[in-house]
This record gives sequence, C-alpha cells and structure tokens, in this order.
Amino acid sequence: MYDVIVIGAGPAGCMAAKRLARTGYKVLLVEKMQVPREKSCSGILIERSIDLVENEFGKIPDTVLCSPSVTKGIIIYNEENLSFKFESKGLNIWRSAFDHWLTLQVIDNGVEFRPSTLALSL
Repeated sequence: MYDVIVIGAGPAGCMAAKRLARTGYKVLLVEKMQVPREKSCSGILIERSIDLVENEFGKIPDTVLCSPSVTKGIIIYNEENLSFKFESKGLNIWRSAFDHWLTLQVIDNGVEFRPSTLALSL
C-alpha cells in the first residue's frame, strides 16, 4: 500500500516523489517507458532549473551533459526570417541520461520505482 503514486519519471515527477518520500510518505513512482529512455524534447536547463535540481539532487554530473555543455541562450527565427535572441546561461543535457540520473537519486531516497508501467483511467 502506498500513500502517494506519482506518474511520470521526468524532472517534475522525480522532484515530487523525492520530496514526498523525504517527508515520510510511502511513494511509488511509475513510468510508462523503460529507463533510460529516449526523449524527443529539448535538453536545455536554464539557470533557475539548474539551481532547483542541484538544491534537491546534488551537483548535476558531467555524464548527463552534451557537448558543448554550456549554452548562452537561443535564437528563434519567425516566418519573415526575423531573429529574436534570448540570452540565458544554461546547460545542454542528454534528457535520457539526465532523467535516468534523477530516477536513480529518487530510488536512493526510498521511492519504489516501476518502469514500463502504464497508469490507466477507468
């Protein structure tokens, strides 16, 4: 029996599971994919995200970083080929490795983890 079931082993799910376990809840974290898993989304952490992750999980390991590991921002082009610069320091990460690292941290903090598990609504 669990006090809380968290669905999804991405950064938000891992953060929620870890914080709940730290406060004494018995937590199950489920993920529909096997971990590590491929992610189709971006792998950029902005400074605020880096601070949140490192405050909760410790220093982000080099093993999850892409090359180049540091980003200085992004440039977006619209349909008229006008560019918009958004300067912001951050880290380029491999999401599959990053999420796997987060999951291992959660397991080390007493959360039960079940990969390849679907959550269905009845």
